Amino acid sequence: MAFSYDIATNIGKVRRAIGDTVEDSAYFADEELQVYLTETSSNIYLAAARALTVWAAALAREDELVYVGAWRGDRRDVVGKMLRVAQSLTALGGLDEDIVFEVIPMFGLDAAERAS
Repeated sequence: MAFSYDIATNIGKVRRAIGDTVEDSAYFADEELQVYLTETSSNIYLAAARALTVWAAALAREDELVYVGAWRGDRRDVVGKMLRVAQSLTALGGLDEDIVFEVIPMFGLDAAERAS
């Protein structure tokens, strides 16, 4: 699993946006982040949103108590926070986040949780 964190590169910028900047605890390999960059025509914000959504989906299947960098809490709380950040990144990337994030209910978040 290759890891690099050079803020001058698009992979480094995606890592900074998603908080995946420490090699020892990195979730994504450089090659995975490059796939997201390719799929989004090198749109850093959309690639970061895609990465966070994938990460959140993986966490949604784990135990109730999770630790993701600075985010700690029960699984639904952490997943909800990650998806809200992904939604903001999607907006920064120029897509309508309301259309993109119709997927949020599948993570078990109700409308009140999505709004908070």
